[in-house]
Amino acid sequence: MTLWVGIDPSTTKCGVAWLGEKEVYTTTIEHNGSDQMKRIFNMLQDIKAEVFAAYHFDNDLRIVCEEPYLPGKSHDTLNRLLGMIQYEFYEEEKRVRMVHPMTLKLYFGSGKLDKLALAKAIQKKMPNDAMKKYIQTLIKHE
Repeated sequence: MTLWVGIDPSTTKCGVAWLGEKEVYTTTIEHNGSDQMKRIFNMLQDIKAEVFAAYHFDNDLRIVCEEPYLPGKSHDTLNRLLGMIQYEFYEEEKRVRMVHPMTLKLYFGSGKLDKLALAKAIQKKMPNDAMKKYIQTLIKHE
């Protein structure tokens, strides 16, 4: 079985979701503080903990990480975090694929999808009713 993990990074929060054979799991990791390196290092440690909590060694682990474009200081900090994510999982011999948000949206139908339309498109591709229902719950929560 392939375990898909999605990471939506920012400089203070990261969304982490994983899709198993019969389940979907989501969480948000948040770290604040003025020390950028400490903040992103702590986020990285929490991301690893979330990913490996879901991972079983008989699974094929695939990680997809959003590759956003941000100008200025946020861009530099986020690039450091993305590099750390790639390095850490490379060391574990796991492949991390960086995906531009437009590419992901195009895969699900249109590069102009907003978050709600994207969530509904993802919901349609879920393999069972339980997963579709979970996505619906997330949509209502948002």
